[in-house]
Amino acid sequence: MARPPNAWHEVATAAQTRNPPGIESAWSRLEERCMHEDVSIIIACEQAIRRFALYNDRHDHAGLAALFTDDGVFARPSAPDAPVRGREAILQSFRERAPRTTCHLMLNTLVSVQSHTLAHAHSHVLLYTADATSAAPPWTAQAPALLGSFEDVLVLEQGRWLFQQRLGSLLLRVGAG
Repeated sequence: MARPPNAWHEVATAAQTRNPPGIESAWSRLEERCMHEDVSIIIACEQAIRRFALYNDRHDHAGLAALFTDDGVFARPSAPDAPVRGREAILQSFRERAPRTTCHLMLNTLVSVQSHTLAHAHSHVLLYTADATSAAPPWTAQAPALLGSFEDVLVLEQGRWLFQQRLGSLLLRVGAG
């Protein structure tokens, strides 16, 4: 029975033919495919991290909660010891927050691909806030700005990279008097 062509089959076939250039070429194609897959995963995970910040700033709570698995866990950097469990509870926790204007800047994001369905990520977040207002921008930011970090576990579910766990911690209060 003939096997469908795949990178591992190409490597094994090249090794059996005792053709060193063939095996090197097959290995090269395998490495290229793996690297392309890793890059695609990294980009998708970075996009999820950026969407979280965007949806948070736009008060798109439903969009933000949809970035989590059904059993996802979220802990704000300002409340690392109070994790919220479950997509619906995460949605409710954002809806219950007092209105304010925010700007979340995601920085130094590093995604580590664990498998084709699992990735870990670390990023810093710089948060500026202002009172809720109907005035047009620019707004005056309140002091202090906050610098925190997130440790994320992302999983591939139904073709989408989702947060299974997003745990924050606070690092600095920038401009505190």
